Parts: sequence; C-alpha cells; structure tokens
Amino acid sequence: MVLVGYGIAAFLPPLLLRRFHLPLGEVGLIAGTVSGIGGGIGTMIGGLAGDRWGAGQPRRLALIAALAAFVSAPLLIGGILSTSLAGLVCGTFLGTLSVYAYVAPAFAQVHDFATARSRATVTSIFYLVTNLVGLGLGPPLIGAISDRSAQMSLALDSNAFRSLCFKASSLQHAVCANAIADGLANALVVISVLPLLAAMHFFFASYQYEPAKILLAAPQAH
Repeated sequence: MVLVGYGIAAFLPPLLLRRFHLPLGEVGLIAGTVSGIGGGIGTMIGGLAGDRWGAGQPRRLALIAALAAFVSAPLLIGGILSTSLAGLVCGTFLGTLSVYAYVAPAFAQVHDFATARSRATVTSIFYLVTNLVGLGLGPPLIGAISDRSAQMSLALDSNAFRSLCFKASSLQHAVCANAIADGLANALVVISVLPLLAAMHFFFASYQYEPAKILLAAPQAH
C-alpha cells in the first residue's frame, strides 16, 4: 500500500504532463490536491473508522484496512485509464484517499502487538520497512515497467528505444511521446492492482488474528 501511495504521488505529475500537456503550475496544484488533500482526508477517515468501529477489536481494524485497500484498486485504475482530465483527477483522488485510509488501522494493529515498553521501537521498525519498500522499491519498479511497456509498444530493443526516444531532438516525436505516456499509465495500473493483494492479506488476518505482544527489552537478571 505504501508503494502505491508513494508511486502515485511521484508519477502523477509526469503522467499529467505527458498525457494532457498541462502547465507546471496546474500540474503541481492537481498533484498536491490528490496526494496531499486526498491522503490527509483518507488518513483521518481511517482513524475515525478505527476509533468508531474498531476500538478494542483488532479483527475489525484489519477488516477496515482490507476494505480501504480493496476499494482503492478500481478507483485508481479507473482514474489512470480515463481519457479525460476530470476522470483522472477524480479517480486518483478517491483512490489515494482509500489508499491512505488503511494507515491508521494498520498502525493500531502494530501497536496492539507491542507492549507499552516496546511500542516506539516497533513503530520505528514498521516505518523502516514501509519506507524501504515504498520509497526504495516503488519508483525504480514503476520506472522499469513504464520503459519496458513503451519499448514493447514500439517493438524496439532497448538500445533502439533509447536512441529514438531519449535524445533531445526526439523528445517531441509524437510516436515516442504517446508510447512513453501510455507506458507510464500502464505501469501505474500494474501497481494499482497491488492493493487487492493487501486487501486479501488484511482479510485473512482478520480471521486469524491472535495478538502476541512483542517485548523488545533486555532480559531481567535473576
């Protein structure tokens, strides 16, 4: 889920530029609205839902996270595949909102697994893992899928693709421009399927949840 959230935030601006040729100011406004406002509202909704329906009930927290993840996939895919600017903005905004709605319930589950003495350490480990995946793996993966998709659509090998489409004199070539825009859209669609896997795992966790406290402390001397 973190990979998807960071991926949309990082690659929505170039998608807007390549597909709709918007000025940078408008791109920044749209991207900030989708990722900033959408993500913020989603986080609040997830937190309120967790307190309202999941307080003291870890299985419900997992179900809330599962629902948020499940809903985000079709919204993001629909927005990314939309041929209209309004459709893309609405889909990605609502999809991003749903992606971030998982955050608060997931953190609540992490805290439920930890004792009060180890909660800060467990939270730091959770942040470390999610950022390594989201920021470390996400952007290179999306970029690789995007380039590969564009290359395949032009039926070129990697050297010919770079030679044709990434020289300064060829950047405005219509064939390359369309292929690169479509390749990026395809890459974002691929990663937007991942929340379905997250939803499945949260759903199974909700029925197999056995809280086990994690104690990260030195053993006491006898």
